[in-house]
Amino acid sequence: MNNKINLSFLWIELPDYAARSLAYLASAIDDKYNVNIIATRPSVPIEGMDEVLGNKLYWIPFDSEPCWSDLGLPVPDILFVAGYNYLPFKTLHFEVLERGVTTVLMSDENWAGGVRCHVFEPIRHRIFFRSKFDAVMVPGSSGARLAHRLGYEYREIFEGLYGADPNLFYSRQPLLEREKKLIFVGQLNRRKDVARLADAFVCCSQQMPGWSLDIYGVGPLSGNLPNHEKITYHGFKQPHEIAAAMREARCFVLPSLQENWGLVVHEAALSGCALILSDRVGARHDLAGEHNAIIFEAGNTAALKSALLKMSSWDDERWQIAEAYSLQVANRFGPYRFAQSAMELLSKHGYSRL
Repeated sequence: MNNKINLSFLWIELPDYAARSLAYLASAIDDKYNVNIIATRPSVPIEGMDEVLGNKLYWIPFDSEPCWSDLGLPVPDILFVAGYNYLPFKTLHFEVLERGVTTVLMSDENWAGGVRCHVFEPIRHRIFFRSKFDAVMVPGSSGARLAHRLGYEYREIFEGLYGADPNLFYSRQPLLEREKKLIFVGQLNRRKDVARLADAFVCCSQQMPGWSLDIYGVGPLSGNLPNHEKITYHGFKQPHEIAAAMREARCFVLPSLQENWGLVVHEAALSGCALILSDRVGARHDLAGEHNAIIFEAGNTAALKSALLKMSSWDDERWQIAEAYSLQVANRFGPYRFAQSAMELLSKHGYSRL
């Protein structure tokens, strides 16, 4: 007789890092739980997710409204939801709520200050969503702060939602042995502010001899960014290709005007890279410190130029300190941390033992 606890995850546009974290969790608790992942496909094709998750993964169309019986699955004993307000999950979530099942919100929203975080979001969430969730998983400390403001007690908040796989992202050679290379990875759009980065690099390039900039990603700005002999545009690449590129770069730059957390920052830190981040990147609270990072004001071209020039002037000792710190803080996140937080949550809600 199979008396395992049924544990299900709903995930919009399932990303590669999530598949890896879920696979790690499933292997860690397989003796007590049936784990099922119901997801819509990512907007860009990622190789290998079906192999990683096997028969635990159920793909559904983005415009579908399935119920649990349609999927051939029982209503779970506990449900984790990433994308609670999207059409494919509304029916599944509602069916669970009707039965009083424990539900967990997975959210990457972070604390950004201002009226939105202090007033608007807390009011909206408490009215429409708070009663639908018993706990929340967030990427890091900034997300935890916002979740508390939304009405969750700290004992109901669990960090570690995001994290790259250290088996994929890791450091191979010291920063001092790498070429003087900056790297950007992300969508080529206004929110990421990649155009400002490219322009700033062009302006500073003569004062940064030997430095180059590699830009990975696609988006509406593709083909509309400046051409320069020291800037290379690589387009979209698979995770293992991005990991290889990170291992060859000295410094990762993310100038986003808004960034809930920024998984790619963790990927860079695991790779030993130094960091240049705008002050709108949520992950800065967890992964960036005075030893490994320069934080600048988002949308401020002069501040970004100053950050680039400051970083390019670091001496050997400064690069060694930056690398050591990045690798140290990166160990706080990843599949192990995700599984640890999920198991702690299960235990607190009475699911630690059969």
